[in-house]
Amino acid sequence: MIAAVSYPEFVESWVDAVNDGRDHEAVRLFLDVWHDWTPDDTDDRAPLPLSYFGPKVRRRLSFQNTFVLEEHDDGFIFYRENQANFEVRMDTAASRVVYVEGDIAVTVPESLAHFLLKCLIFETSFGAGGTRGAWGSGARREYDAIIERLIELHQLANWICGYGRTRFFAADGVVAYSTTDAHGTEFQIGARDPGRLNWLNRFKGLTWEHFDI
Repeated sequence: MIAAVSYPEFVESWVDAVNDGRDHEAVRLFLDVWHDWTPDDTDDRAPLPLSYFGPKVRRRLSFQNTFVLEEHDDGFIFYRENQANFEVRMDTAASRVVYVEGDIAVTVPESLAHFLLKCLIFETSFGAGGTRGAWGSGARREYDAIIERLIELHQLANWICGYGRTRFFAADGVVAYSTTDAHGTEFQIGARDPGRLNWLNRFKGLTWEHFDI
């Protein structure tokens, strides 16, 4: 656990790890600093970095969707949509991530660590692990003034099948996610310490379904 890392240092080192493609390191750092990961919370059945998602981490991170670790064929199911409309599997024999919706299975064109990073930001910005923040659905450019204050994680894109343009962001103690399609933008932003989102109050008049800072 990297308890000595401050949030500014964390953001700088974590964003560098993401944008440099050091996804494995970025997953471990995010779990360490944001979700209080400890070495005893591992699941050795799974390959790294999925093995970092032990029982405590899985419970802490499951908010909108659910982190699981269920053996399946030549690998594991590790992420399931909250209404079981889709699930994501790791085929350890072929070393590939597979998105499954009904009878359709699609290989995700990225590494396990890369996909887990997106899961971490999505769930955390939505409220996993006691994160406080806001989310809403508005016009296509409604949240641009907020997004301009954040660091875009350009290496992370294309959340999962069937979604519009997706973007992932960070700032000092803050993570955020947005999806934009022809109908508008869904935006969510969260902070473990709500004081790091005091500035968001000036945007309280935007379209929000949830606002808690």
